[in-house]
Amino acid sequence: MKTNHTDVSLNLSRQDTEALKGIALVFLLIHHLFYIQNGQYDDFYILGHGIVGIIGKVSKVCVPLFVFLSGYGLMAGAEKVSRISLKEFYIKRFTKLYSNYWLIWLLFVPFGIIAMGLTFPLVYGEHWLGKCILDFFGLLNCIGLLGYNPTWWFYSCIILLYLLFPLIIALCEKGNRWFEHGIFISGILLCWCPLLPIQPIRFYLITFILGIYFRNGLIGKYLPPPSEI
Repeated sequence: MKTNHTDVSLNLSRQDTEALKGIALVFLLIHHLFYIQNGQYDDFYILGHGIVGIIGKVSKVCVPLFVFLSGYGLMAGAEKVSRISLKEFYIKRFTKLYSNYWLIWLLFVPFGIIAMGLTFPLVYGEHWLGKCILDFFGLLNCIGLLGYNPTWWFYSCIILLYLLFPLIIALCEKGNRWFEHGIFISGILLCWCPLLPIQPIRFYLITFILGIYFRNGLIGKYLPPPSEI
C-alpha cells in the first residue's frame, strides 16, 4: 500500500507526533483533574463563568487529537507494505490494544470489588453479566453505557476505528475523488446519526479520516503549493 507523496511538507516526523501526544496527555490530565460536572469545587468566576471548569471541559480536545494521530500513524504503517493483510492487521492491533486493556482491568476491577465494594451487580445493574462481558471486551459504550471505569469508553471508539481502517484506505486506493469526498462527507454526517452501535465514533470518525488523509497526501491535493500560500 506504498504511496508517493507529492508534498512531503505536510507529513509529521516521529518527533512531531511524539510532541503532539505529549500535548494531548497534558490536556487529558487537565480534563480529568478539573472538569467536574457537578461543580462541587471552588472555581474562579469571571462574568459568571467558572474558568477552571471551562478549561477542564475544553481540554477534552485531547480525544480528537489522539484519534487524529491514530489515523495518521496507522496510515504511516500501511505505507510500508504493498498490501494490508486483514488478519495480520487485526491480530497485531488488537493484541496490543487488549493486552494493555486487560492488564488494567485485572488490576483495577479486583481492587474495586475488594477494597471499595463495587461489585458487578452494583456497577452494571440489571443484566450485569452481559454488560460485564461487553465491558471486558471494551464494547460497552457501543450500547450507550459506561463501564466499570467510565473513562474506558474510549476503547469502544478506537476498536471501531481499527475495524473501519482497512475499509477506509481500500476506498482511498480507488483513486477516485468521489470516493474520497464520500468518505469525508460520511464522517461529517455521522455526527447526526443516533444509532447506538456507532455512538463511540460519531464525533470522532471525521478526525480519524483527516489523520489518514493528511498522511496519505489527499489533503495536499486540495491545497496550494507552499510557495503560493
